[in-house]
Amino acid sequence: MTVMFPCFFGIPHGAIRQEKIKNLSGFAVKLYVALCHESERYRTRDLTRTVAGLIKLVGGAPNSHIKARRELKEVGLIEYEERGSDGFLFRLCNPETGRPWPVAAKEKVPYIKRSVAEPNTPAISELAHDKSSDLSTALLIASRSSRLQDKTRTAHRSDSVSSLNADDAWLDPAPLGTDFPYGTNTSLRSAPDQHRKLEDQDVLPKRIVPQVSFD
Repeated sequence: MTVMFPCFFGIPHGAIRQEKIKNLSGFAVKLYVALCHESERYRTRDLTRTVAGLIKLVGGAPNSHIKARRELKEVGLIEYEERGSDGFLFRLCNPETGRPWPVAAKEKVPYIKRSVAEPNTPAISELAHDKSSDLSTALLIASRSSRLQDKTRTAHRSDSVSSLNADDAWLDPAPLGTDFPYGTNTSLRSAPDQHRKLEDQDVLPKRIVPQVSFD
């Protein structure tokens, strides 16, 4: 994730990509931004706020807040309930479903890339349609996705290793530690037995010892 400033808070991209805020009034957008800010600040998607407290954040008259709440609920960005003197309980919703995420309000929603989701496995956003969905279900899907990614990476590494030509295996410096073109920088004096063993296995070229004679 790239963020161009140090202090920030999040808004679900579906609010824009699903065209949820496209036809909202300006004040409804202001209220939604304020709720997303409070959600990030207090680490929960369920917020109890009074109208007076929200007016302090974004201004507006009480009637403007009534209209804004209704607009946000109609497009599926929030749900809310009256709580008497405590104001309203606001629940931020998944823009893709128009319902709260199927995990506890203080739990982070697991992110699953669509490109690695398992076949016939519903996305987290789709689970909101099932009232029986809970945190364990969501975490199970996230775990499955994580295991699938691990399998993909392992398979890629295996394919890379198996593609090496067996005849070129002796060029691999990894076993002895140095990238020299014909073996290693291991001293023959420090490891003569190892070097002779590699010669016997035709892994290293045979040493040619010149024969010098004095007549």
